Amino acid sequence: MVGHQFHSRFVMHYAGHKKWTVGCTECPLKAELAGADIRRGRGGQCPCANNPNRRFWTKVNATDNCWLWCGAKQSDGYGSFRVGSGKTALAHKWSWEQVFGPVPQGKELDHVCRNRACVRPDHLEAVTHQENVARGNMPSIVRARGYAV
Repeated sequence: MVGHQFHSRFVMHYAGHKKWTVGCTECPLKAELAGADIRRGRGGQCPCANNPNRRFWTKVNATDNCWLWCGAKQSDGYGSFRVGSGKTALAHKWSWEQVFGPVPQGKELDHVCRNRACVRPDHLEAVTHQENVARGNMPSIVRARGYAV
């Protein structure tokens, strides 16, 4: 059974009394599980699997330019991300807040690359609603900032 992998866990060694020590493929956490549970695939989810930061980045395809959100999207093209029990956030806003903190009051995030699926923080800019609307899809703004159109 040593080396057997299930979910994000793998069996490390026999711990005695019908228990096996299992480790996580993503973090240093270890646990003891019964052999029957391992064979049935029970208890295989490590607590780190519920870490929003870890889950977020598994849904991002970081290209040379934009970092594209590959998770759930709203009908308007913006990424949606579950951050807690029943709570969701816009993926680009969550990404911004991990780097820069909360969006300043009275501001909203503008995708200067014009790609609503992009979650790359340096492709987002906190601007007023009026400025965001005025920018619209003006390719000149995008080209001036060095982003592909």
